[in-house]
Amino acid sequence: MKKILFISHTLPPYLYPQSIQVGRFLNELKKTYDVHIICDIENTPQDTSLYPDLFGGIADDKVLKVPFAYHRYRNQIQNRLLPLIFKRPDIYRAWTVEAFTAARQKFNGVKFDAIVTFSFPLSLNLLGQWLKEHFQCRWIAHQSDPWADNPFMHYGPLTRWVNQGIERKAFAAADSLIFTNEEAARFYQNKYPGMKAKITFIDHSYDPALYPAISPPYSERKTIRYVGSFYAERTASPLLDAIRRLSPQMRDRLRFEIVGANLKTRLMIQKSGLSSDLIGFTGRVNYAESLRLMAESDVLLVIDAPHGEMNIFFPSKLADYIGANRPMIGISPPGPSDRILKSLGYQCYRHDQVAELAAAFENIATGRYEAAFDADSVRHNYVASVGAAKLAGIIDHA
Repeated sequence: MKKILFISHTLPPYLYPQSIQVGRFLNELKKTYDVHIICDIENTPQDTSLYPDLFGGIADDKVLKVPFAYHRYRNQIQNRLLPLIFKRPDIYRAWTVEAFTAARQKFNGVKFDAIVTFSFPLSLNLLGQWLKEHFQCRWIAHQSDPWADNPFMHYGPLTRWVNQGIERKAFAAADSLIFTNEEAARFYQNKYPGMKAKITFIDHSYDPALYPAISPPYSERKTIRYVGSFYAERTASPLLDAIRRLSPQMRDRLRFEIVGANLKTRLMIQKSGLSSDLIGFTGRVNYAESLRLMAESDVLLVIDAPHGEMNIFFPSKLADYIGANRPMIGISPPGPSDRILKSLGYQCYRHDQVAELAAAFENIATGRYEAAFDADSVRHNYVASVGAAKLAGIIDHA
């Protein structure tokens, strides 16, 4: 049985999108590999509905948990005032130094066949690079988001230039580079043509075993839900603009709900002038509850940020939507969400297509919105076991 060193800063029960996706890989890989783990211990929210037996069958001496204290406001100040220290590439660099020291001690003498790192945070690419050199084995680097080209990192010109150099060196050291969608893989193949052969992608996935066996209750009033958070340029604004275009008759036949709305989103909804009976919101819910709400929805709504020229982001929540097997509609620029929704037979609109979006909502209200074709074979591509098998193939043959 091959020994792999599986490294993710966050794993269940910590409640992050990254934690959920990486947890799926671990849940599958531990069945066929001798898995050793490096992860963190945080002072952040936990969700016991997230793979409660994830570490089952893995001996304690094969698990290294390195504490990390996240301080939101302090970290924000550090990033703003000292970016060349705390954005090189991010605030987790100090954690990777501690993890590297602890791993050399705990796993001294272990002969690994491969190291697999899951970034985000980006600093895990540094940890993988150091451990590859120390353990003298192959390193597979999974990237959930872009690095130096990531608009959400808000790098200044000098900080971006520094990160370009760090990125290039780390990617060159990796034996395989995995991204979460074909657009991201193609972007980096074009950026680093000399590394093209080792760049591939594994889509985000869903776990069929986690969904409740329920169907949405029949109602003349259709429920359209957005499940997830808004941040940065991703806002509820295009949704509210489209709702305002609906006639009173159409409004009476629809109910919109945002699950996991933060304070900024709640205030935006309250100031919109739209009735709470038409559009409501809830606070954050645990993962099991989010899947239940998806499964009970008439239509699920995807809203991405208006990324401009480059959109290579595959929101992991979309994979959960696919697993719920409910009709979907999207607001996104060209990119992964737009392509995936259309491959499933559904519609996706740009942020400026408000009139078209409102017309689609009217079709939902009158029962005339459905998939354009049967896409069960497409949905199967996003099952967790499919993605894990692809990763296993890379581990075995990289």
